[in-house]
Amino acid sequence: MILTGPNKELDMKAFQENMEFDTYGSGQVIQEFYVKEDMFCLIYVKSGILKMNNCILSLDGCTKECHKKVPCIVSNPNSSIEIFHCNFKGDTLNESKTAGILSIKSDTMIHECSFAHFNSGAIMVDLKPENSCFISENIIMSCQTAGIFI
Repeated sequence: MILTGPNKELDMKAFQENMEFDTYGSGQVIQEFYVKEDMFCLIYVKSGILKMNNCILSLDGCTKECHKKVPCIVSNPNSSIEIFHCNFKGDTLNESKTAGILSIKSDTMIHECSFAHFNSGAIMVDLKPENSCFISENIIMSCQTAGIFI
């Protein structure tokens, strides 16, 4: 799969020509993902429950010209993710802005997973008070911005 960039004239908000995103944990880092249905990601959970066990997801080779932050999994409000014993790998070839899991106001359970080589964070979570978040026994290696950002 080759990811190419957005049309600058049609979606100026999602277009970052110079790829200058925040490189440290702040409230801005999650907003820079520009979450919407046609965003670049491997798995997009619009509603319902995603359960994964013993899977491998890789964004290796994602082109830097996509001008966006690209997560492996996106979980939207009114959804839930349960991820167990999975391996996630970001881009090691093009230095593109990748993230492991982006959870937006959804219930999140991540257990015994490994995350490596993500320039935009391994686990990025934005919660409401009524959401539950359980993250345990994970391995996070060579990730920038934040290993876990809640």
